[in-house]
Amino acid sequence: MGFGLAGEEAGGVRITDLNPAHDVGASSWYVEFEGHRLLMDAGVHPKREGRESLPLFERIQSDELDAIAITHCHHDHVGGLPVAVRRFPKAHVLMTELSYFLVDRVLHNSVNVMVRQRDELGIQEYPLFTHTEVDEIEAIFQAFRYQREVEWASFGKLRAGHRSPTVEFLDAGHALGSAGLMVRGEHETLFYTGDVSFRDQTILKGARFEDVQADVLVMETTRGARGVEPGFTREAEIERLAEAIREVQARKGAVLIPVFALGRTQEILALLALLMNSGRLPRQSVYIGGLGRVFTEIYDIQAHRTHRHHSNLALTEALDLQVLDRRQLEGIKLGGGRLFVMTSGMMNRNTAAYELGLRMIEDERHGIFFVGYADPATPAGKLRAAAHGGTVEFGGQDRVLTRKCDLREFDLTAHANRDELLDLVGRVSPKTVILGHGEEDARAWFREAIRARYPRVRVADSGPGETVEA
Repeated sequence: MGFGLAGEEAGGVRITDLNPAHDVGASSWYVEFEGHRLLMDAGVHPKREGRESLPLFERIQSDELDAIAITHCHHDHVGGLPVAVRRFPKAHVLMTELSYFLVDRVLHNSVNVMVRQRDELGIQEYPLFTHTEVDEIEAIFQAFRYQREVEWASFGKLRAGHRSPTVEFLDAGHALGSAGLMVRGEHETLFYTGDVSFRDQTILKGARFEDVQADVLVMETTRGARGVEPGFTREAEIERLAEAIREVQARKGAVLIPVFALGRTQEILALLALLMNSGRLPRQSVYIGGLGRVFTEIYDIQAHRTHRHHSNLALTEALDLQVLDRRQLEGIKLGGGRLFVMTSGMMNRNTAAYELGLRMIEDERHGIFFVGYADPATPAGKLRAAAHGGTVEFGGQDRVLTRKCDLREFDLTAHANRDELLDLVGRVSPKTVILGHGEEDARAWFREAIRARYPRVRVADSGPGETVEA
């Protein structure tokens, strides 16, 4: 699919969507920018396996990729990075300094997960990369502070009298180290939101995208199909969660909050710490996973580098955190008001959240509380759609359960709502908006809303492997 004029006539900007599916998947964008080439993100698709989960790197014909810029360290944005580096060995790898402290742990964990899936599920393509490969590529990672322009093009390709294009990382407020990418050239500008939260979370403050203007805007659309309820406030949602926890504890049940190890875990732990400090929840142990503990320690250690609230709140000191390994997870008794903040947010098979869910779904004493996005096709998405007393295929047809537990959703998302992103279009004032990172119904809402409010803005909704000329 093409939009607009040919690349040379339109200023030399072409953007190819490398996500292998038309949904929230493996985020990766190939940008041909004034004669230079940049890869923005290199994720893996959470619902696909093996090489099918990777971005469409084969659509990049040139071996002269100049740089790879990573917005943040969630798997759907960084999980394919070692494969990209292997395929494009000349490319620099750029990220924020906070992501630099996270990326090796994320990638090493990916190797562990892939090896386990190979052994347990017979996926012979796994692992897609090794621990040794992760260790070797760390030497080429370059870390930068927010709001600093960085030259990224190959100097050997620059023509006399021309300057290198730059990229600037702007705090996106989504997770530790997350950034939007501001790409500037001699004649064109492009801004990529990555995943963004404009509202303050419990720890992280909202995105700092002030004064951003660009010719091309590549924008996430995660919450495009979901509006904000009238009168909604985050404070009321937090109190609703606290009351739900108290209700489960009063009947001696257990509470499971499925979360991503990076970002959601730390935000929920901070929330629980503040609720306990204020007396709204009793002081008690909080059970977490090992990877969640690692990232929580990094949140604490890097607090002084982070645009955040509660800079002096050290989660590992404020809470009695108990790390559950797989053996302990199988034997731990449920009930007694225990709190589990466990990965994964999608409750994928063979994760702590999945194993606990199997034991809790059919028991009315317990509560499973969701605090963020869950893909409808994942075990978490299927569970959320199940009515009380109805059945749910939890992880496959061999796991058909009757939902009796208390199941609730709380809007404590780390993604911008759709009206905030629509306002961003007006502030950035682009010629072209390219929609990504969203399901079809979410993108459809943005297509119509942008065309209605900003009729002069061209809206491009690309699909797998499709190129937009802007």
